[in-house]
Amino acid sequence: MYAKQLGFTDPSGRDTSLLMGARQGMNHAGAGDWVCTKPDHWVYEGNHMKEGDAIPGVIGWHYHGDLARQLPGFEVLASSLPHINGPKTEPHAATLYDGPKGNVVFSAGSTWWVQGLSSPPGYVLPVHS
Repeated sequence: MYAKQLGFTDPSGRDTSLLMGARQGMNHAGAGDWVCTKPDHWVYEGNHMKEGDAIPGVIGWHYHGDLARQLPGFEVLASSLPHINGPKTEPHAATLYDGPKGNVVFSAGSTWWVQGLSSPPGYVLPVHS
């Protein structure tokens, strides 16, 4: 029941990570960096990122990391340990998997990712510690 109250499942009891590849867990609130885990994946083509390279400040505030590994073609493209208020036990994960109609389902796993990528020069993201 507690999981449903927090939105981990839809009202029918289905696991929402099966739609997006991951879901928000108990300690998935905070901010941090996007850290590349699969630099050879086509998503990173042409950007010269290496495993462990980071894009600062694009993860937060509510982020996904509770994975649905049983999806076809499931891959974790980025993962990090955001700064949170409390124990640092819940990693972020950006995921991708093969959809049922020949499509690809991508989840950045973060509500801030576009803000960090499109911020105008001189803009400072909210402080996170």
